[in-house]
Amino acid sequence: MKACHRTLLAGIGLLSVVSLSSGCKADFDAADYTFACDPSRPSDCAEGFECVYVPSQGTELCVEGGASFDAGSDATSVPDVLSDTADGSQDGCDASSCATRYQQVVSAEAHSCGLELDGTVECWGWPGEGRTAAPDGTFTKIAAGEDHTCGITTEQHIECWGKSSEEGRTEGQEGPFVDLAVGTHHNCALRPGGSVFCWGANSFGESTPPDATFEQISAGSAHTCGIDTDGSISCWGFDSDDATNAPSGAFKQVSVGDGVTERTSCAVAMNGDVTCWGTNGYRQADARPGPFRQVSVGVKHTCGVRTDGSIDCWGANPFGQLGPVQGVFVQVSAGESHTCAVAEDDSVKCWGYSEDGRLDAP
Repeated sequence: MKACHRTLLAGIGLLSVVSLSSGCKADFDAADYTFACDPSRPSDCAEGFECVYVPSQGTELCVEGGASFDAGSDATSVPDVLSDTADGSQDGCDASSCATRYQQVVSAEAHSCGLELDGTVECWGWPGEGRTAAPDGTFTKIAAGEDHTCGITTEQHIECWGKSSEEGRTEGQEGPFVDLAVGTHHNCALRPGGSVFCWGANSFGESTPPDATFEQISAGSAHTCGIDTDGSISCWGFDSDDATNAPSGAFKQVSVGDGVTERTSCAVAMNGDVTCWGTNGYRQADARPGPFRQVSVGVKHTCGVRTDGSIDCWGANPFGQLGPVQGVFVQVSAGESHTCAVAEDDSVKCWGYSEDGRLDAP
């Protein structure tokens, strides 16, 4: 279980981010522990503390009783380090604010992984073949295929984990890379100049990208799609069910499903409408009027985040992977039979098939 994270300030200037374990306690004193907070999220502060602006620190902090400060008058002293408690946890945040916070989540066949705000990765679900064995280090983006996951490190290289193969899909790659797409048996990555590099299986040309300049890419079971700098979509690889027959027009995001027999792709147009193509046996490729900000294609279902933050899903629903789900969200990822999404408070919520703990986001 990863730690919760708060920014600790002391004296003048900002100290490094301090990690607090998920068992952290609420019994701290404002004179000893003062944490940065967001006024729009009351849960950032423990009971009895309020998020107020502290002039000498130049930011909002959790302060006991919500005391106000005149410029230069506050004398809050904060230790540079936090002391460990007897159970190995650390003091400093209350139970309501100790949840792990995420900036991205990806869902696959039987596992999911989340990219935390500090760049570390946490995975959950079926651990077989190393699917949930995320490496140490920090990342800027992650992507998941059927049974493996890859991430772009802060140094812009690629590390992968999960089920290996003769095609070398879990082999790391030297960067620099700025975007990443993970399919069932192959992966593709976007270089800073917009060219695409792919590795892994290439039986149908899924790892042979065209000579073009792309802004975003997505990979499925045996085909890959990318959005060119002019907003047009190009697809390459296995063309069964017109999987590579992308629609004309300008788009801002594309998602390719990871189904071996279901080859579905969807994209968000500039006006926010969702257009889909390929396999549609479960109506997962039905067009959806917007406005959407993002779409994610699973195996037999598709989900999108509307501009108001609501989740809209369509397609197969034997395990409740379509929801409904309440809340305001910023990103969604559809897996095989479950779905996960990042809420506006940076928490992750999952729904659908619950076997092997695939809904149990830390």
